[in-house]
Amino acid sequence: MKVLCQFGIIFGVFWVSQCIETVLPFPFPSSVIGLLLLLGLLMLRVIRVESIREAADFLLGNLTFCLIPVVTSSMNYVDIIRENALPFFAVCVVSTIVTYAAVVWAVHLTCRLMKKGGDEA
Repeated sequence: MKVLCQFGIIFGVFWVSQCIETVLPFPFPSSVIGLLLLLGLLMLRVIRVESIREAADFLLGNLTFCLIPVVTSSMNYVDIIRENALPFFAVCVVSTIVTYAAVVWAVHLTCRLMKKGGDEA
């Protein structure tokens, strides 16, 4: 029952993000809205990490199963991908570098905040 409540919280945040997306006057992905909303709720301590940990771990552990349909359906567009291989490759390289830099920055910031919090305790 506990895990069902955790999934309910996660999918509730997703549903609210879908509603927010429909009322926005500009296109913005509901998945990003949901992540920002969940981050805000966690930072404001409205939702505790413990109240969604098991469901989130399960979803992250099985994330590859969600990507299988996307990868297999991309095989229908091999000719388009082949025509645009160079720009496609450039976007992949640039986005990988930017993502890596963002993760490094986030880890450094987290370590600094944890060390600062440990010094105060």
